[in-house]
Amino acid sequence: MPAPVSKNRAVSTCAVFKNQVGGHKVTTEEGGALMVLGLGLVAKPTGHGYWAGEDAFYHVIYTQADPLLNWCPTYHGTRVITGRKHVVMEDLTHGMRRPCVVDIKVGTCTVAPGATWPKRVSHLLKDRQTTSRSLGLRIIGIHQTAATVGGEAVVRDKTHGKRLRPAQVGTALRESFSVEGELCVGAVREFATQLEQLIGLLGGAPRWRLVSSSLLFVFEPSSSGTAPPQLRLIDFAHAYPLQAAGRPQRATDWAAGCRLQSAADHGCLYGMRNLLRLLRGLLASAAFGGGVGWVGFGWISWIGWIGCVPSSIT
Repeated sequence: MPAPVSKNRAVSTCAVFKNQVGGHKVTTEEGGALMVLGLGLVAKPTGHGYWAGEDAFYHVIYTQADPLLNWCPTYHGTRVITGRKHVVMEDLTHGMRRPCVVDIKVGTCTVAPGATWPKRVSHLLKDRQTTSRSLGLRIIGIHQTAATVGGEAVVRDKTHGKRLRPAQVGTALRESFSVEGELCVGAVREFATQLEQLIGLLGGAPRWRLVSSSLLFVFEPSSSGTAPPQLRLIDFAHAYPLQAAGRPQRATDWAAGCRLQSAADHGCLYGMRNLLRLLRGLLASAAFGGGVGWVGFGWISWIGWIGCVPSSIT
C-alpha cells in the first residue's frame, strides 16, 4: 500500500484527465474535473458543504487498513491545486494503449442523510424516473478511446443512462462492454468474478453505507493490450460508516451526524447483484452465439413491467 504524498503541497496547474467518464467537468461546490498530477496519478477536487467527505473517507480506510481499500483506487494523499484541495489517486488507465471505461452508479437511493428537502425531493424523483430505484443501478458514462490516432472516441454521458428503461439495460450493458460491435468476453468474465467477490465483502462484513457511489470498470479490447481488467468503487462524498453491532456509541459521520444501524447496505447490494446477473447473462448469451436475448435482460423486463422494488431494500 503506497504511502500518501505530502499533505497540502500546493500545485499551480495540471492538465485535465482525458479519460474521465462521470463527474463534473467544471469546478463547482460538488467537485470538478479530474487532473493529471503525474505519471500514473490523477487528482480529484473535493466537494464543499453537502458534497464534502471524500478525503475523510480515503483517510479513514487508509489509516485503518479497511478491507474496502483493496476495492478503491490506490490512495496517494491530498494536494492543493489552484487553491482547491484534491484527493490524489492512481490512474487506472495508466499503461493502457486503448482504455475503455464504464461508470455505473449503484444503489436504490442517492439521497444522503444531510440533504436539504429540495435536494431530497429532486434526488428521489431522479431515482424513480431512472433505473436507480427499480434496479439499483444506473449507467453514468462510457468512454472508449479511438481505435486510430485522430479517430473518434465513443462517449456516452449520464443523459444516456437517464433515458434507459429497465428493459433496455441489458442491451445498453452489452454496448458498454463491446468494442466495434464485439463483446469483450474476457473482460466481462473477469468483472463478473471481481463483482462477486466485492458483493461477498460488502454483504458478509458490512462496514459502510455507500450513497451515490459508483463501480468503475476499466479494460482494453483483447486485441489492443494485455492490461488486466480492473473493477473499483469510486465516489465517496456520501460514504458513512455503519455502527458496529453491540456498540451504543454514534458512528462517525462527517456529513450529517446521523445514527447508522448495524446492517448491510441493501440498496447497494441489490444493484450489484442485479448487475452481476446481467453480466452473467451477457456471457451466457455470447456462449450461445447470440445477442443479448432473453438471457441478457428478459428478467429485467419483468421487473420493469411490474415497476416495483422489494421493501427490504428501500
